Amino acid sequence: MIYTLKALNKEGIGKYQDIEVLSKGYYEEKKSKFYSYVFSISSKEEAENVIKKWRELYKDSRHLVYAYSLENLSRYSDDGEPSGTAGKVLYTYLQNKKIINALIIVIRYFGGILLGSGLLTRAYSKTMLDALKKCEEVEYQKTENIKLIFNYSDESRILNKIEKYKGEVISKEYLENVTFSVVIPEKSINNFQKWIK
Repeated sequence: MIYTLKALNKEGIGKYQDIEVLSKGYYEEKKSKFYSYVFSISSKEEAENVIKKWRELYKDSRHLVYAYSLENLSRYSDDGEPSGTAGKVLYTYLQNKKIINALIIVIRYFGGILLGSGLLTRAYSKTMLDALKKCEEVEYQKTENIKLIFNYSDESRILNKIEKYKGEVISKEYLENVTFSVVIPEKSINNFQKWIK
């Protein structure tokens, strides 16, 4: 079975553009400070965009380590840390747990004391796990995006059907008509579209 991550707190900790920031974590080891962030992503472009932005936000840090996993692509970076002690720790976790559509970033501020590979690996692992304990693993389902335009009077019926078919409203716009951007699980899409018609 393949999984993805959701924040235990429904809203997570907010959004960066349209990308969900699910949680964050912290760990300190011998004056080095480690900050972790978990994101819900759906493409390589989203992941690279967040990594680039976080590099700008934390340009005073010593290392920005990351790992991300998508359906057909996984990447990680140790960003100058000894090979296998940082990004690979995050990557291995995602692979072993079969988690996709997730990006984990860990920022390190060097405290002046070298940690050695054992302590370094532990620090990255504990920082990541501190953020991940605020997430839950949910079964991954392929989805399709649908745009719905309808009358105001149909809103409650539409919302009930979206819930029935395990869909999610991504955005709403209220103008002359109501416009929803909706994500529906692939296995429910045919029945949902039949009902809409």
